[in-house]
Amino acid sequence: MELADLKPDVIVQGPVFPEPVQILVTTPVGESVKIVGKGLHANQVREILLDKRHLDDLTATPVEQPFDGDPQLFRLGVEAMRLGLAYEYDPYFSLSIARIDLLPHQLEAVYDYFFSLPRIRFLLADDPGAGKTIMAGLLLKELKARGRAEAAANTRQNGRHPLV
Repeated sequence: MELADLKPDVIVQGPVFPEPVQILVTTPVGESVKIVGKGLHANQVREILLDKRHLDDLTATPVEQPFDGDPQLFRLGVEAMRLGLAYEYDPYFSLSIARIDLLPHQLEAVYDYFFSLPRIRFLLADDPGAGKTIMAGLLLKELKARGRAEAAANTRQNGRHPLV
């Protein structure tokens, strides 16, 4: 590493620092350089005098981060985060990604009744052709989206499954 590479906002690491340090100020002192920096983990300000042999052991991040990542992985990560947080902002999240048209009584049963209970224990019974399968599928899809289906399937209380 060269002396010219040590600029403010550059993050350096090496055996002379106990943690990565963000450079705040550099001051040349003869053939050495005095670095004042802030530790990234402890937020502690550190001052150290480095000479040529210390500079060879340091690694630094670029001043400007390159944008050369895989766009497919970025899109996948953003989509995963969106799906993970979507139900918090949209109470009818599974409805918005469903490929079927739901009837009002099906929405009322799933969102207004089933999810208002502290524990999801119910008997789903209705007239023939009323859409019980659709309601059950919507409920399971919503539980999966909220991350509660796995927990409900793995939890047993009093010898009975909580969804029964």
